[in-house]
Amino acid sequence: MRRCKKCGIDRSFALYFDTRFNMCMKCYYPGVKLFDHIETKYDIPKLTRKNENHTRVYYDPDNNRYESVTNVVGHEDNDSLTQWRESVGYDVADYISRRAMNLGTKMHDMIERYLYNKINIEPNLFANAHFNNIKTLLNNINNISGLEIRVCSKKLGLAGTADCIAEYDGIPSIIDFKTSSKKKKEEWILKYFLQTTAYSIMWEELTDQKIEQIVVLITAEDGSLEAHIKNREDYRTELNDTIERFNNKQKLNHLRKMDKALFNPTEKTGEMNNEI
Repeated sequence: MRRCKKCGIDRSFALYFDTRFNMCMKCYYPGVKLFDHIETKYDIPKLTRKNENHTRVYYDPDNNRYESVTNVVGHEDNDSLTQWRESVGYDVADYISRRAMNLGTKMHDMIERYLYNKINIEPNLFANAHFNNIKTLLNNINNISGLEIRVCSKKLGLAGTADCIAEYDGIPSIIDFKTSSKKKKEEWILKYFLQTTAYSIMWEELTDQKIEQIVVLITAEDGSLEAHIKNREDYRTELNDTIERFNNKQKLNHLRKMDKALFNPTEKTGEMNNEI
């Protein structure tokens, strides 16, 4: 047990207990923002993430396979994405995609270090700008149960990595962090709400802890900042419908491959016997 001699709170699981003074850092540095972490006693399976046919999938220790929730909720964007790639050119599209992915990764790393009460040093100026922009919203988070935690649901057949499971404004929430080039309308980001709804269902299935509030925090390059706070029940039906459409599409693609293999004429090899 690590009990702070000033506030008297047991900080055994806290990441900011200073053993030199037997004080928690909240008491030792009262002006510094620090986040509380909650010890989770749930038996969450360790998921392995793999790439199969250029698609991300997950496996649990029993070798059960799960589709990536990101792929499922975003599968209907493929046609518009293809059109965009063709319009700007494949090289330009690849550059923009790599840049956005790299920026998002760096900003997520900064957020994770901040929420773990660690020092943040990041040379990327764009990542720093996004982090400083979203920092005011991050300060609404506390009592963190997990960061970058892999979760799954046998009922949904999905798995994924939740950015943050914690309280937001004092309410247990599934929290997701996003970067964007500009402010987005709500109808453009339905898949974000479906994604966090899926994480909420996965978490409840694994832990029996019901978390209904989903939160999507978006920082944009134009300096805009968005905090979308929703209830998962408003998106459960649409999530189930999206999963069904994805599964039907997968079955159709499988049937097409079988038909192609069945009706594709085989090439005959060897020479034909000539009658003499």
